[in-house]
Amino acid sequence: MSETQKPRLRLASDAELPEHLRSRNDLVTRVFGHNAELYEKWMDWYRPLVRDGSVTSRLKEILRLRVAQLNTCDFWQAARLPLSGEGNTLEEETVAKIDSWGEHDFSEAEKAALHYTERLFLDHANIDSELFDELLLHFNEKQIVEIGWAVVSYL
Repeated sequence: MSETQKPRLRLASDAELPEHLRSRNDLVTRVFGHNAELYEKWMDWYRPLVRDGSVTSRLKEILRLRVAQLNTCDFWQAARLPLSGEGNTLEEETVAKIDSWGEHDFSEAEKAALHYTERLFLDHANIDSELFDELLLHFNEKQIVEIGWAVVSYL
């Protein structure tokens, strides 16, 4: 195997998935569907975290993709999770701007959350009160906990 090749699991076929998952063709279902019972238990926990709550699923998807970029995880960078009540998936033009978010037209709230995401990923032990002051300009404490919990679940 060359240095650029990565080991990959094959995608689960319809015959390997429980009937209620067979209509789903997303990478997440097709890879984790090899252990459908565990996948469904994980989704019972994960789905409310990313789709529900007081922070939009759009923002949480932006943050998930930023973590995938920081991790250089091709799988999660390629995956697009459905947004709850906000359209189908994140616009590709938005996705293309995430890695250089400070140079683009993200809202100040999105920029604060992206800043927090990067600090959680790169230097979580040194997050200071200035960063929390920045977050508190846009989010309440409940929302900051939700953002943090979502981000660390992506790590």
